[in-house]
Amino acid sequence: MAVDLANYAGREPAFVKHLLLDAYLEALIHKIASAYDHIVYVDGFSGPWQSAGTEYQDTSFGIALRSLRSAKETWKKLGRNVRMTAHLIEKSERPFQELVKLPPKFPDVEIVPHRGDFVAVARDLARNIPRTAFTFLFIDPKGWRIDIRELEPLLSLPNCEVLFNFMFEFINRAASMREPVTVAGLDALIPEGDWRGRLSAATFPDVRKRILIDAFAAVIGKIGGYRFVADTPVLRPLKDREIYSLVYATRKPPGIEVFRNCQAKALQQQSAMRGAAKASAQ
Repeated sequence: MAVDLANYAGREPAFVKHLLLDAYLEALIHKIASAYDHIVYVDGFSGPWQSAGTEYQDTSFGIALRSLRSAKETWKKLGRNVRMTAHLIEKSERPFQELVKLPPKFPDVEIVPHRGDFVAVARDLARNIPRTAFTFLFIDPKGWRIDIRELEPLLSLPNCEVLFNFMFEFINRAASMREPVTVAGLDALIPEGDWRGRLSAATFPDVRKRILIDAFAAVIGKIGGYRFVADTPVLRPLKDREIYSLVYATRKPPGIEVFRNCQAKALQQQSAMRGAAKASAQ
């Protein structure tokens, strides 16, 4: 496993997130490359942000590019030439310029940088992805204000899976606010279900957490037509408090089975990392 905790000082939750992404993409891409001639990875909020690795090994797109090229090389030796494409979207100028430099470093993967807002480019992006390709969406926004219905063209692609970083701690706090802008933002993110009514009656933090995450998972499942949706808690290193939840969705039973295995390993690593962090703090 290429994800190294040494590159994540001060951002340990990102380490857990990338552990899961790395383990799952490695298993997924090698497997589906046997059936699909074209695999597409979409990173909606690429960055890079606070990367400590010289080869972007501590970024989501760096992890994905390694998995894409590794699977391509494996199947090439077996006589299959699988096309690998990575769409990397970033709206900020400085990190976008880092993305522009990537293609020569990964000549075996077709890297397409996009300068712009992910939600704004989603429809055109979905239109340009071949329906015969397999698509994996990684959606990891810096905030939580996303109109989820605008992503329907991507989420509903026929051969597609998604891993969405649901910023639980911030969304939970916002759900108690009454400012019109905040209310509208949450309604755009979770546009269906009586989650507000159930939330007002919730008295325990764990109940409140399940109401919010389950409501969002139900929306993802409905919009994309996903039969299986699972979530993985990511905790703060020194507090027993969830900072965000990684929501995964697929239409295929093998997908959820492989994800559950990778999830269990990532949670074990998270537990060990948090134990060491607490011991060090004491």
